[in-house]
Amino acid sequence: MAHSGSVKRSQDIPACGLCETEIKIKVKCMDCALYMCQKCTEKVHAKFKNADLHDIVALKDIHSHIDETDANSEFIPVKCKDHRKQLCCMYCITCELLVCPKCIAKTHRSHLMEEIQTICQQKVEEMKKLQDQVHTKIEKFIGKLNLMAEIEKSKSNEIEQKILEEEKQAREVQSQCLMLLKEHKEGTKRHAELMSKKESELLEEDKDIEMVMQHVENIQK
Repeated sequence: MAHSGSVKRSQDIPACGLCETEIKIKVKCMDCALYMCQKCTEKVHAKFKNADLHDIVALKDIHSHIDETDANSEFIPVKCKDHRKQLCCMYCITCELLVCPKCIAKTHRSHLMEEIQTICQQKVEEMKKLQDQVHTKIEKFIGKLNLMAEIEKSKSNEIEQKILEEEKQAREVQSQCLMLLKEHKEGTKRHAELMSKKESELLEEDKDIEMVMQHVENIQK
C-alpha cells in the first residue's frame, strides 16, 4: 500500500518546473503556479521580481492551501501559447509576453519579469487614465457643441427678429399704400361727380340761353 501511494504521488507531482529534471519537489509558488525543487527555489525563483512577496507553500500543505486560494482567486489562469500544458505565471517585460515556467527556464531566464497581477493592475490604471482623458475630451467637445448651438440659436433669433420687423414695416407700408389708393379713388370719384354736376348745370344754362334767344328771334319777326 505504501508503495502504491508513493507511485500515485510521483505521478501527481511533476518534476521541478524550472530545471525540469529534479523530481524532489519541496514547494509550490502559488503566484507562479510552479512546483520547484529546493535549489531552484533558492537560486532561480528568488531572482524573480518581488519573489519575496510570493506565496510559497510547502508540498505537504498544498491541498488545503489550494482550496483556500481557489475560493479567493481573482484571475482566470491563462495557458501558455508555446507550452499548452503549462499555465502562465509571470509577465516578461522585456518581450511583453505572458510566460510559463518552461518559457522562463528556456528563453526568458535573464529577462525582466513582473507579476501578472501587477501588470493587470497597471493596465487597468492606464485604461482608467485613458478613459478619463476620453471623457474630458468628450466633455470639452460637448461644451464646444453646446456653445456653437447657443451662438447659432442667438444668430437665428436675431435674423428671425429682423425678418419679423421687416415684415411689420412691409405691412405698414402696404397699409399706407392701400389707404392712399382708397383716398385717391374717393377723390377721383368726387371730382368726377363734381365735373358731371357742373356739366349738367352748364348744359341747363345753355338750354335756357337758347330758349331766350329763340324767344327774342320770334319777337323780332
